[in-house]
Amino acid sequence: MNDQIKKLKAKLTELNSNESEIKTQLQAEFNKIFDDWKELHTVLKYLENRENGHYHYNEYGDIDFSIDIDSYLSLSDDDREYLPEYLSEYHCAYLNDENGSISTSEGDAIVLNDTGDIFDGHDCIISKSDYESELKRNHLIEEYMEKTGCFPGVFESDRNGYLTPINTQLPIEKYDPKKESQYVVGIVSAHTVDIDDLIPNDAIDLTFESWVSDRRAELIAELNDPESELSKEGKTEEDIDDLIDSESEQYESDSTTYLIGDWIEVNGMYEINRNGKEGYAATFDTDSNNISVEFSQTILKCHHTSPCYRMTDGRPCGDLDTEGNSVLAYCMPLDFFR
Repeated sequence: MNDQIKKLKAKLTELNSNESEIKTQLQAEFNKIFDDWKELHTVLKYLENRENGHYHYNEYGDIDFSIDIDSYLSLSDDDREYLPEYLSEYHCAYLNDENGSISTSEGDAIVLNDTGDIFDGHDCIISKSDYESELKRNHLIEEYMEKTGCFPGVFESDRNGYLTPINTQLPIEKYDPKKESQYVVGIVSAHTVDIDDLIPNDAIDLTFESWVSDRRAELIAELNDPESELSKEGKTEEDIDDLIDSESEQYESDSTTYLIGDWIEVNGMYEINRNGKEGYAATFDTDSNNISVEFSQTILKCHHTSPCYRMTDGRPCGDLDTEGNSVLAYCMPLDFFR
């Protein structure tokens, strides 16, 4: 205790009428001590960076971050009296003397409860039925925050009230033609997306179109054979479309490959339309039940696929179902994810 503090505490004892003024001066003196207290500022740095502590609900039902200080600080009675105002005034923190911690409030927060529903305060803003994947969940949370203009912390709470912070920032970026050589095909399971929305009635069925092309070639070959039934019946090439239409009513296939998104036919071949309105181009194979995103305006940083999915240049594709940062992959628009 420095001499100035000793004198002030003596005055405080003698002059009750000047108690407020003397306490103000004492607080100023202790603030100088607190400013130079290295161990205290180590704790305050941890508090600022949300390190070496834990999140919890306080007595008012709000979320705090607290650090147990017993292993860092030894507080005197004077410290306990004057430290709270110093913490409140300069560090937006408070001393909880009962459990030996220094805490700070998280303020507003979005909480994912143990059933998967998401709350902003007492209001349920996103139901578990609105999403299945983490990617869709985080997308919905980010959309909500953008809409409200408020970006609070996001936490997951288990049934016992233990809180874990969630990073909902999406590892996505917009397509940049200058970086195209860095992008890879993205692979995603059809279970992860709303596949019925992805395949409209007018989707390009490559398997069916291949069957039509092969059947047309077979029928033309039959027409050119004078001994065939078609030739004997007097059929011509003008009748082929009607024959194919009739046969297609019985068409079946064990597996199908669809082109979905932005494709355009050029000289009998399909090419990606990079200026299309859907913003992506992909293929869907019903046999593997996987979607291969071959172009998109949405790029996702994710983990790479297993060796069974590789680009023509040997690079692995991107696994859109798995978090990571090993590749930049073309991704479905996030609204399609479940």
